[in-house]
Amino acid sequence: AGVGLRWQDAERAYRQAEERAPHRLDVREGLVEALMKQLKLDEAIDELQKLILLQPENTLAKQQLADCLMRTGKIDDARSLLKSALQT
Repeated sequence: AGVGLRWQDAERAYRQAEERAPHRLDVREGLVEALMKQLKLDEAIDELQKLILLQPENTLAKQQLADCLMRTGKIDDARSLLKSALQT
């Protein structure tokens, strides 16, 4: 339970930081990690899509997005994303 609470605290802190500095991509990346650790995959997908729009060359974000998509049963979307990432 202790670890889960720390990730909840981290999520809260990252959301507050994101409100103050929405341009900080590292804050968004931290938020994604906190969401994924808590298995809040739909929220992580939303944040990852925003991150990729801001930073299209971010291959880690694309891998994380594909992982979330697969884990939520969106296999075809994950496959398409990985194919397009390999082509760039």
